[in-house]
Amino acid sequence: MQAIKEIIKNMTLEQKAAQLVQIPYAQIGREKSEEWARRGVGSFLHVFGEDAKHLQKIAIESGAKIPLLFGIDAVHGHCLNRKATIFPTQLSMACAFDPELIKRVAQAAAKEISADGLHQTFSPVLASGGIFVGAEWTKPSVKIRIWRGS
Repeated sequence: MQAIKEIIKNMTLEQKAAQLVQIPYAQIGREKSEEWARRGVGSFLHVFGEDAKHLQKIAIESGAKIPLLFGIDAVHGHCLNRKATIFPTQLSMACAFDPELIKRVAQAAAKEISADGLHQTFSPVLASGGIFVGAEWTKPSVKIRIWRGS
């Protein structure tokens, strides 16, 4: 804990602010991503494999030396990896009213995503329980509600 406090104490305001930023790698490309890694950005979206390793090396050798987090939108599983399993959307799976099936799909997707070194997934959230109607919640039941959140 003391080491963490020391790192934060020695960071500039710019470095602290950069830790709150997530860069969409596919939209800005390698060169700009390298610049952001040197500035101390906290995470990147949609990058894995050798590109992620390259950015991680830059981040660890620069500034506060804080490792990067890598994330992915995973609505259908790990869609950026051609060898990964692609699943139906969560809305489609919710129509099956089978929470155990959804749990197994989420576990399989998590296994494939983490195998590529990704730390975060952004996906619709499955919430079982009440449905928000107007200004109040209905009673919890077998209803399944899908909402986008991250």
